[in-house]
Amino acid sequence: MIKSKMSRGERFWYPFITGTVLAGIFIFLFFKILDSVLEQASLARFDLVVFNSLDAIRTPILNDIMTLFTLLGNWEIVILGVIFSCVFFAGRKRWNKVIALIVSPAIGEVFVFIVKNLVQRERPITISQFIIENGFSFPSAHSFVALSFYGLLTYFAFRHARRKRIKLGILIAGIVLILVIGFSRIYLGVHWASDVLASYASGAAWLALVITALEIFNGNENVK
Repeated sequence: MIKSKMSRGERFWYPFITGTVLAGIFIFLFFKILDSVLEQASLARFDLVVFNSLDAIRTPILNDIMTLFTLLGNWEIVILGVIFSCVFFAGRKRWNKVIALIVSPAIGEVFVFIVKNLVQRERPITISQFIIENGFSFPSAHSFVALSFYGLLTYFAFRHARRKRIKLGILIAGIVLILVIGFSRIYLGVHWASDVLASYASGAAWLALVITALEIFNGNENVK
């Protein structure tokens, strides 16, 4: 009985402390980025350097590739991904995963909508804009969703894999996909670099909290 209680305590406190510390770090980074954007400080000037530098690497082939990757962050694609993923996990009675897959991107979209309308940052204006987006720029919804949805799928696949090489491959693939989706938004001229960085920081904080809840739930299930 004592061993069981100690095990339960360890399975709660270790992910709780780790997750909250990570979330706190990423939240701090988000507010640092937000402050720099609002004050038009060094990060805002960095945005212009990055944005202007992209003209040197644009090619027709790369334009098509970035357009394809940015589609993966569109709400239509994400909703389809959520539906198929939920059906898959529901068929295996993994209800905690189903709930996480619904809540994670949904809360993310609400967060992004609120912050966009509070900050009201205008999108870049350039002839190099390959797609048209409406609404405010800060933060990037595509980048946040990339973390809250694809990051969660990466976590599920990583936890399910048994071999270290496969785990490493899954982790690398997930990180690359998330980074490329965010980069595509800057490349296509619809976001500043700081918009994407802010979404990565806030999205990572949110993902850390979601994964923490899943780890605690799974840990408690395992010691029953």
